[in-house]
Amino acid sequence: MALGRACRKPIITAVKGITYTFGIELALAGDIIIAADNCRFSQLEPARGIHATGGATIRFVERGGWGNAMYHLLTCDEFDAEEAYRIGLVQEIVPAGSELTRALDLAARICEMAP
Repeated sequence: MALGRACRKPIITAVKGITYTFGIELALAGDIIIAADNCRFSQLEPARGIHATGGATIRFVERGGWGNAMYHLLTCDEFDAEEAYRIGLVQEIVPAGSELTRALDLAARICEMAP
């Protein structure tokens, strides 16, 4: 999943509700994450004896730092949008239902900037 590295344009990801495992990996493949306030995150592969191969082991560390990544990857705990924001996985939290609108508004603002 080299989405962010293969694309020369910024990728804004909007997430809501349950964002587990591959959902986190897809979100982390982008550059900016806008999360709904009802979002719940969890990386469940280790609980099932599976290696997180979609990029979370690298991108989680890059975004959230070593300690936070190890904590959430190894405990497979569920955490909310506030925790995701606190550790740097998410850049903005918005009311549920407005995450896509906010992501599109942000994309429009970025498009207005000089190349």
